[in-house]
Amino acid sequence: FELPRAEAIKLMKKFKEKYKVELINDLPEDAVISFYKQGTFTDLCRGPHLPSTGKIKAFKLTSLTGAFCAFSLLSINTLSNGMPLSFAVC
Repeated sequence: FELPRAEAIKLMKKFKEKYKVELINDLPEDAVISFYKQGTFTDLCRGPHLPSTGKIKAFKLTSLTGAFCAFSLLSINTLSNGMPLSFAVC
C-alpha cells in the first residue's frame, strides 16, 4: 500500500523506526512511498511481493550486507539487508 509522505513518517514514528523516517525524508518530493504488510508486520518497501509467503517453497540468500548509518558512525547501530532469490515451483 502507498501513503503520502506525512502519513508515512507518522507510521514509521509509531513503530519507532527512526532510520526509516530518515530514509523517507531523504526521498525526492515526487517519490512514491510504499509499504508491505504481512499479518501484523508492516515495513517500508519498494516491492514487488507475493500475496503470501506460503508461496515460497525454497530460496537462496544471494547476499547479506551491513552498514553503519551516516549519522551514527561511532555507535553500534547498524542496518542489515538480505537479498533472497526465489523461484516459482510448478
